[in-house]
Amino acid sequence: MSEAHRIRLEGFWKPHESGDGVSRSFGRPRTIDDDEIVEVVGHCTAAYELFVNIERIGEALRDGTFRWPIPMPLKPRNVIIFKTQGDVTDVALEIRRVTPPT
Repeated sequence: MSEAHRIRLEGFWKPHESGDGVSRSFGRPRTIDDDEIVEVVGHCTAAYELFVNIERIGEALRDGTFRWPIPMPLKPRNVIIFKTQGDVTDVALEIRRVTPPT
């Protein structure tokens, strides 16, 4: 894989309506090429479930750093939700080109 284009998702986090986590809206970064993937990366201080546009894309039973691929296509406006009792930090989208096998 090549070097990633990183888009930080700082600020604008709000308590999730269910009361057990946080959510944030974000726009589609740009047109994603067929040979690129988008991942959400960051750190959570407790167990969590991760959703993008109501689709569950990941979970962890304890704290730690994470990297989860986001299913395509992204919409013009999207929502990321962390259902957790912990803190979510250093969250970003990473767009990277996937090098085909040789």
